[in-house]
Amino acid sequence: MIEKYGRRLKRLGYAVASGTPLELTAAHWHGFSLSAGNVIVCWAGPWGEVQVWAASRAEGVRVIGHVAAAPGSLVEPIGSPDGDLLVYTSRSSRNGGGGMFSVPLADGVPVVTSRNGASGSPWIGPAAADDSEG
Repeated sequence: MIEKYGRRLKRLGYAVASGTPLELTAAHWHGFSLSAGNVIVCWAGPWGEVQVWAASRAEGVRVIGHVAAAPGSLVEPIGSPDGDLLVYTSRSSRNGGGGMFSVPLADGVPVVTSRNGASGSPWIGPAAADDSEG
């Protein structure tokens, strides 16, 4: 999830390999930001589709590249022969609000979620620092 302080919210979802530790995902997204806008960049393939509302085509491609580099990500890098890159521009004033968005932090750790399958309940990060106690 990518969030901006205030009312607007951007969510970003993608497929990851089962068993990918939430801590690795949180570390990957730490410090990441997105310049949002009305340019819709989609990268689709056998893993599904990643869609980003970005300020430009280049920004959307950068964000999807970050997704592909995430630990356990099943998203192929842009340029893979198995994928299709599609770019659209929304002309509706109600869609694609701009601004800088970043992953929210709790105690200095990015708050991310993970779930097992499309209908699974989310596991919410930050993950516990030490699960061995108790």
